[in-house]
Amino acid sequence: MNFRALKKYLGSFQKVYGIPGCDCAVYRDHINVFRYKDGYNDNEVTKTSYKDLYFMHSAAKLINCTAIMQMVEKGYLKLTDKVKDYVPEFAYEAEVWDMLGEYSRTQDKERHTFNHNNLDKLAKKVSGMGLDGYVMENIFKPLRMRNSYFSINDVNRKRISTQYVINKTGETVESARKLDELFHKNEGCIITTVGDYALFAETLCSGGISRNGHRLVSEETVNNLINNIVFNETTNDDVFICTGYNGGLVIIDMQKRITVVYAQHVKNCGAEQMEIYPKIREIVYKCLGVNMWSNGFNVFP
Repeated sequence: MNFRALKKYLGSFQKVYGIPGCDCAVYRDHINVFRYKDGYNDNEVTKTSYKDLYFMHSAAKLINCTAIMQMVEKGYLKLTDKVKDYVPEFAYEAEVWDMLGEYSRTQDKERHTFNHNNLDKLAKKVSGMGLDGYVMENIFKPLRMRNSYFSINDVNRKRISTQYVINKTGETVESARKLDELFHKNEGCIITTVGDYALFAETLCSGGISRNGHRLVSEETVNNLINNIVFNETTNDDVFICTGYNGGLVIIDMQKRITVVYAQHVKNCGAEQMEIYPKIREIVYKCLGVNMWSNGFNVFP
């Protein structure tokens, strides 16, 4: 098991793709076999740190959907229940499992009702807690995700990596938008480290049981969640792929017990991401000496 090729590739991102800084973690069978950060998080002044916080937009949806699945296991509700039985203003005849699928699929919070706000109302109705509070108590705490937040505060603000965007001329520049505005662009976004999110992702990869022995959800629930419910950027069985708003990547391969979490803070990478994502996966699997799966779509053919 040799990760020199992966380290070299990640180390080229600033020069080749204009990505100022990034962080990547790889787990195999509950073991963190690789962790590497590179570059800077603020105009080549401060080098990246494993304590740097990133906005995990789409990847947060898997956490929130897992929370609802926990509630199903606890008997608070059923996947076949009508959402409007708990959220009267909900305008569709959708069942809970339908809502989770649509919520995890779309990013436009203004043009649909399968949104974080209604999911939060559902969670509060059945558990007595808002979704953020429930996740903090039932996912973050037992998994020891001590660097994960649902809001920007005076403590974590200084640790959030500078937000960049690739402009129309191909230059990487600092975003003109304020930090709070960028954070709130997607409801339900979490602020976390790569290491923290990896604790959650590798727990699902291991059938719902964490490295410290905590049973988050059942293996049956994990299989149902990943194979049948949440939006997934691959059609391969027992594998989950998520690509994020700021260029993050999450791979959970339950077949081969491999978890990859990658984060950056650069929007509009466009074609570069179509090259970066598959290449990260290819190099990880080669470094681990395992064959890659091939069924899928999007950037994971």
